[in-house]
Amino acid sequence: MSDFVNTSGRGPIGTPTNSPISDGGTMARTQNKANVSQGKSGDVEGTGLFSSSFTDADRQYLYEIHHAKHLDGTPLRLDELVFLRGENVRMQQQAIREFGAGSKTAAWFEEVIAAYDEEIEKLKSPLGSAVNALKTAVADRNSKEKDIQEKIVNLIGIMRQDELMGKDDPSAQEANKAICQAVDRATDERTDALENLLKREKNSSGSVSEEDFRKVLINVMGVDRQRELMGMNEDEDGGKKEERIRGAVVKVIDVVSERRIKAVKSLIEQEKRAPGSVSEQKFKELVAAVQGDDRQKQLMGLSDDTSGGSEVVLEVMDLIIKKRQKAVSDLFKKQAAGGSGVTNDQVNQAIADYDAIKVEARRFGIAVPEGDFTLGKPEISKE
Repeated sequence: MSDFVNTSGRGPIGTPTNSPISDGGTMARTQNKANVSQGKSGDVEGTGLFSSSFTDADRQYLYEIHHAKHLDGTPLRLDELVFLRGENVRMQQQAIREFGAGSKTAAWFEEVIAAYDEEIEKLKSPLGSAVNALKTAVADRNSKEKDIQEKIVNLIGIMRQDELMGKDDPSAQEANKAICQAVDRATDERTDALENLLKREKNSSGSVSEEDFRKVLINVMGVDRQRELMGMNEDEDGGKKEERIRGAVVKVIDVVSERRIKAVKSLIEQEKRAPGSVSEQKFKELVAAVQGDDRQKQLMGLSDDTSGGSEVVLEVMDLIIKKRQKAVSDLFKKQAAGGSGVTNDQVNQAIADYDAIKVEARRFGIAVPEGDFTLGKPEISKE
């Protein structure tokens, strides 16, 4: 019983000091009051036997019964609630013997027992049991996210079944809160994982692969999307979590983008030193990745980006234009020399490839001539 409840007060919700004494002024009712601020009160209605004279401390104490938990944050189990109810029944019986059934002390214990009865009834229902299981898993720092997700799925299934059957379970509101708590925990853990990767990368550049970043990034953005759908980013705490996620995501995009830009620049230098050493396919793959990063930044409103992604794309485009232009000219020369085996189809395909890259280049604002190639002799008219 020593770790049943995290409460600063004394009494029937878990501390081992519940031995009532005979002095009427300090009997069990006084001894079992929680030490709370008189300015606070829980949303507790009571049975009506004693609730009309509730003080704020009374209401807060009953509220704590409805939200009792262990020191590690896990909620009480059914057997623990039953045990505590039994302890209060025992103390109520002693109060009746000493002060009579109509005494305020006996009536107070009636309220406490009723509060335990309500919580016990909740845990006896499938929904209440599922809520308790989820709360326990969320509070247990050793719980795996997979286990928590399974409990969420089970809980949602029971909620849907109750809804279809028209059942009004008092645990429904607690179920939604428990799910939100689980999402909050997943948010913190996934964001922690992403920030830890960033720290590792900062300490040792290149130590985190793009694939590792991608996996964790997908998890973080997935939980952020879930929060949006559940309206969890609308309050102050949710807004802070959302901002933290955004900050980590932006840093990852910057790290990966800079890495890709460096890779493209390296290939450009290689191609300049040894023309033809880098395939167009390799350039296309990296350029597509750089362009994807730029689009992602634009979607996130990072219009002030100065990473140089556009510049390397234009430089690659210029290299490919010159390479394809040279390919067309070389084919014409070989065909004109005779005996090369160069066919008209090969020449036409090279011209089509050159025209295609020119169209792509113009989309980026690159000025290229309108080449009019005919078989045997290229005729290029400049813009």
